Amino acid sequence: MSSNNTLPPRRLLKKLNICNFNLDGAIHKVNVFASPHNGYIIDAASGDYEPYLVGSSHESEYFKVVDSTGTMSDYRTFFFRTPEAFEHTFLQQLPLSVKKAYNDSKMEKLIPKVENIEISS
Repeated sequence: MSSNNTLPPRRLLKKLNICNFNLDGAIHKVNVFASPHNGYIIDAASGDYEPYLVGSSHESEYFKVVDSTGTMSDYRTFFFRTPEAFEHTFLQQLPLSVKKAYNDSKMEKLIPKVENIEISS
């Protein structure tokens, strides 16, 4: 990668995972992109590189899913832009509590905390 902070070509670090899962008695095949442990975040649904590194503070801007089934390759972390993108990709409906927690955490980062304010009259 060059030193001018450009994103790597799509063919580098990209790991396509093909997930087969059973939904209502039918096997569904999903193509999803995992992000490396030490590289740029890759949008799990599209495979597009994001401008942020895995492990950076920007990681919390994404809906992060980690495969714990042991059926994936070395890269098992998936970053979706929203919980709805995960739902669309995996044909799943997340509990509203999960979506609310995600949205609340994003809002908390947008609203600055104000502490120890002295009001003078």
